[in-house]
Amino acid sequence: MNKRNIIANTMASTKWLEEISFRGTEAPVIVNRADPQCDIVKHIHDFTELILILDGAGIHDFRGERYKIKAGDCFLVEPGMQHSYSSCNNLGLVNVLIRSSFIEQFGPVLKENPSYSSLSGKKIKAKGALSQRPSLSQEELDACMRIIDEIERERREMKSGHTTMMTGLLLEIFIMIFRFIQKEEVLKDDRRSPWLSKVLDYLETHFAEEIPMSHLQKIAGMSERSFQRHFLEMTGLTPLRYILRLRIAHACRLLREGDKSVYEAASLCGIENCSYFCRLFKSITGHSPKKYAKLSID
Repeated sequence: MNKRNIIANTMASTKWLEEISFRGTEAPVIVNRADPQCDIVKHIHDFTELILILDGAGIHDFRGERYKIKAGDCFLVEPGMQHSYSSCNNLGLVNVLIRSSFIEQFGPVLKENPSYSSLSGKKIKAKGALSQRPSLSQEELDACMRIIDEIERERREMKSGHTTMMTGLLLEIFIMIFRFIQKEEVLKDDRRSPWLSKVLDYLETHFAEEIPMSHLQKIAGMSERSFQRHFLEMTGLTPLRYILRLRIAHACRLLREGDKSVYEAASLCGIENCSYFCRLFKSITGHSPKKYAKLSID
């Protein structure tokens, strides 16, 4: 047997297929917990995998780099990417297996966010930089795990609309991780983090109000052009788009609680035009507010 055939056979024996992993379920996502995680030889799969490290340590071989992984690290393995685990020392992790249909539908939007590149290992390192993954604090990791617990509950109970609800929760965890990554990247920049922290803190408590851009510029202490450019560079979003996402995130929480109508949720988020709110909500979450609310209650 020549070298090419040996490699082909080895790859075939270590390829994890979506049709097998998702057999017997229509769910867009499956959660596998590995605690402890043993060493695993190089392998590939034809679905996307989101991994969160819960505890312990080990080595992750991926994209030609060897990464030291520890509690809080998170990363994304895309289809066809060969990877392995070694030197596992009490390593505990959660694998979130994601159907290709989810990535086909929402991938283009998710990949627009700069943090997607960090999560998938595509972000170019500075010369001489160490190989490292995005890392979450314990509080941030706990927040992600609460959503993962909800995903597992939806799959276990299989109530009406559970697959759609799981899709919404998966989108929520992606957006949450993106924000955590952006926050960490901002904190690493000592020169810019003070002004941006002030602006983001202000937006978190005033997002439902009419916010003049001139007021944000004043908080940042910058000219309009500099503020717009630096804000986009640091968050991956324009100030207006950032505010709109804050509003929709708040609307999601209100609708999940089940005691607010779509109109009330829109109004409480600072959007009086209900038709516009519905279009915006669907463009960000993939669901209409009415459907999202119904699935949350079912």
